Amino acid sequence: MSNPTYQFTNLTQSYGTKELFTIDRLVVAPHARIGLIGINGAGKTTLLNQLQNDQTNAAVIEMVPQIKNPDEQSGGQQEQALLNQAFAKQPDLLLLDEPTANLDPSRSKRLIKQLKRFPNAVIFISHDRAFLDAVATQLWVLERGSLTVFQGNYSQYRDEQRVRRAKQTTAYQQEQRHKKKLKEAAQKRREQAEQKVHVSFNEQGAKIIKNDTPYAHVLESKLQKNAKAIDHRIDKLPHIRKPHVERKITMNVPQQQKLRHNMIVRTTHLEVSRNGKNLLTDVNLAIRAGAKVAITGPNGSGKSTLIQTILDRPDGVYLSPLAQVGYFSQSLDRQDLNQSIWDNARAHSDQSDEMIRLILAELGFTAQQLNEKAASLSGGERVKLALACLFVGTHNLLILDEPTNFLDLPAIEALQDLLVRYQGTILLVSHDQQLVQKVCTQHFEIKQKHLVDVQQATTKQEVPTVTAEQKLKLQMEQTALLGQLSEQSTPELVERFQTVSKQLRKLNEKD
Repeated sequence: MSNPTYQFTNLTQSYGTKELFTIDRLVVAPHARIGLIGINGAGKTTLLNQLQNDQTNAAVIEMVPQIKNPDEQSGGQQEQALLNQAFAKQPDLLLLDEPTANLDPSRSKRLIKQLKRFPNAVIFISHDRAFLDAVATQLWVLERGSLTVFQGNYSQYRDEQRVRRAKQTTAYQQEQRHKKKLKEAAQKRREQAEQKVHVSFNEQGAKIIKNDTPYAHVLESKLQKNAKAIDHRIDKLPHIRKPHVERKITMNVPQQQKLRHNMIVRTTHLEVSRNGKNLLTDVNLAIRAGAKVAITGPNGSGKSTLIQTILDRPDGVYLSPLAQVGYFSQSLDRQDLNQSIWDNARAHSDQSDEMIRLILAELGFTAQQLNEKAASLSGGERVKLALACLFVGTHNLLILDEPTNFLDLPAIEALQDLLVRYQGTILLVSHDQQLVQKVCTQHFEIKQKHLVDVQQATTKQEVPTVTAEQKLKLQMEQTALLGQLSEQSTPELVERFQTVSKQLRKLNEKD
């Protein structure tokens, strides 16, 4: 017997006068792998809960909820246990809410294999871009109260967004040129009208008409009507919204010139323990100013404990006296909830007001939100505020412990861009593989209680199959194609852009 197709209708949710979403109809095909994405607060979990409670389909529906605030040691194990229980039930429709949020890379890979073998339909919420690419064949994009269906994975969706933005830029520029020509034509008609009756003005500003003949007035009237008709044409033109233009942000990094490439963090034969249990042994880590270093490893291997040990500065840890540390953890206990978003960001910052606004905007805060109290923010928004406070603060060393947890996809990508552009030093713990690859220049992994340099280990074990020159050429071609698409969009350019983007994704997967 073939698997059925499920339909869900009249899905709606409101809170008071605010409508969260209204969806007329959703269709879930047999064996579907649907990624549900949207910004924090869009209603993704609420929608999954409604699907779980649906009574119209004769289907066994199982949902694995997101684990909130787990400790490092048990979070991944808890998540894995819940997933195993759900798979064992073999439901007709499996719903997953952020299934990889607490999983280390090895467990995430195992989950990907399980989902590919699972015989029935799956809908999952995820902010993990690599996971979305590996699993999703369809995306449900929930934004501004409605849901859009996209056929493909997340990278394909982002490629289409870029092409759409390029087309929008082309259309906007064409519209602006057309409007300019029409406005110039209308102005010319008005000038011609005034010339027909020889209009001038005296010193007091009063109008003087020198050619006060009926014929002149008829011509003037026709030209003025013609100008108004052109104005009417301008008003009737379809409005094309101006595309967002990213501004390059350059943050002040205190003491960076004095530090240059000097040692900022060093550990020597460091032993790391928690509650009397040895987690890491003989840790020798050297971080120079300006480096961007990632530490990864299995759940419970001691990543967060290592960071906390460095911050505590016991024997065996050197921290430069010029280091000004900004530390991010999920506790978010440094925010003043009674103060506004703006006041929280402005406190202890030496950046300009314009720079603070730019960074807040890049992380998703609108100008209208800045006077709202921090207490009114959702969990994901409080994470964004904590990160914004770090970027605008007087820091030259950022230590970040899982900064992408609870962030939506646009915020993760904005954070990634900010970290790439940041000129200070970064020590990052993250399960987000793309974030590590894009941001970090050094990568260490915890294996069997030792800190291993991933790049050195990779160099010893395998010969790279992709040269930097190949990747650079494709990246340059991709940038050039985007520029061409912003001026003129043709099917050939779109097809070539998609081909180059696909080749780059494959090369990145091999790295």
